[in-house]
Amino acid sequence: LGLGGSGYVGGQFVPAIQPTSNPNPDLKWEEKKELNIGVDFALLNFRLSGSLDFFQRNTEDLLNTISVASPPNLFGSSLVNLGELESKGVELQLNFSAINKADFSWDITTNISRNKTKLIKFNNDENVTLLRGANFTINGSFAARVEEGKEIGQIIAPIWQGFDETGDNLYIQPDGSIGDQLPVSDAYPVVGNGQPDLYLGITNSFTWKNFDFNIFFRGVFGHDLANGHRGHFEHPARVGSSNFIITDKWLPNERANLSWDDRYVENASFVKLDNATLGYS
Repeated sequence: LGLGGSGYVGGQFVPAIQPTSNPNPDLKWEEKKELNIGVDFALLNFRLSGSLDFFQRNTEDLLNTISVASPPNLFGSSLVNLGELESKGVELQLNFSAINKADFSWDITTNISRNKTKLIKFNNDENVTLLRGANFTINGSFAARVEEGKEIGQIIAPIWQGFDETGDNLYIQPDGSIGDQLPVSDAYPVVGNGQPDLYLGITNSFTWKNFDFNIFFRGVFGHDLANGHRGHFEHPARVGSSNFIITDKWLPNERANLSWDDRYVENASFVKLDNATLGYS
């Protein structure tokens, strides 16, 4: 229920309460089933230790909005429990005492993990949907596909093949040929994935007399991003409204209309220094 309009009662207008969604007395929390298997180990007189863990998690009865007939329902969509996700992952942690002396020590901790999520069931109406993102800026194009039986994170785009003699964009067509017709979103091929293949963290801890120094590096590898902002702002058509973003894909003589394609799908892997601390006690 929610506020909607007003009514005249007792000589004054008062807020009215009305239904805002279809009732569903069977609605409940999502359910998770998880299996975890792990092993701890130590070697080299405990200089090297660590753990290896594997997990599988199935999430069922996802909260999902589906289309329903109206009437008899008040509204054309209802929130129901429908859909299933499957997540699998493995994590390895290693601890190594490289140096352990009276006045100096050096310890290394490494964490490596990998996990993927697959959509097992979407809903009863469809097995695939296309997403564009809240701030995607290229002609309202779709950049992601969620599909039953496939991993979450698919990035889709037409594959750009340059320009024709008139300056129009050329793309690989669904039949494998090359032409200037922009394929429909449903026919976009998968050109990347937003889910990383590997997560890595490395901590080096040093002590020398009363000083201690810790440095932590973090890396994420094997994933892509859809850089719609770059595609929008590096096009020459933006000359009258904004500054250019000049990259190796910027084509100052481009005359074709602005469109989303695989030029704007980028390798998002990185390694960064996350934290460094120096202390004295």
